[in-house]
Amino acid sequence: MLNSKVLGRIGLIDDDKQTINHFALTGDGGILALARPTVHSKSQYGYLLSGHVDKAHLRRIDVGPQLESALHGEMLSVAVDGERHVAAVTNPESENVLFVDLTKGSLLDWMPCHTLSVAFDDVADCFISSHLKIARLDTKNKKVLPIIPLPPAMFAASAHSLVI
Repeated sequence: MLNSKVLGRIGLIDDDKQTINHFALTGDGGILALARPTVHSKSQYGYLLSGHVDKAHLRRIDVGPQLESALHGEMLSVAVDGERHVAAVTNPESENVLFVDLTKGSLLDWMPCHTLSVAFDDVADCFISSHLKIARLDTKNKKVLPIIPLPPAMFAASAHSLVI
């Protein structure tokens, strides 16, 4: 870190009514940025934006009309399955987790899940979520499989980071 320097800058998105708060980088330079709407935004939810460190701009990922009408608030937490090039993203206000194809920069699927944070567990080979419990996300069957409940003191602060 002592010898670190800025290698380049990513251009801003065209919509100034969104604020990027979280992002993930892939080993090959892919970017998935999570946004939240500002108070001036007409959108009720934060966008998912994809791009690459070699390109100037991020582009908005289309989530489709059905999911778009269900989403609210900030896209909060992101985890990456590097082997499959898939990311899981939480949208806590709508109680959904979205899955993004990082190679194509497109939405793969989504599932209902009341969670704040996600992580990818390389050993179990699955996404893990946490909020009121630590759970495995069964993406094939769209089920949340509880692993352990959390005591109230652990989720009272509404932490949205989970490291496996």
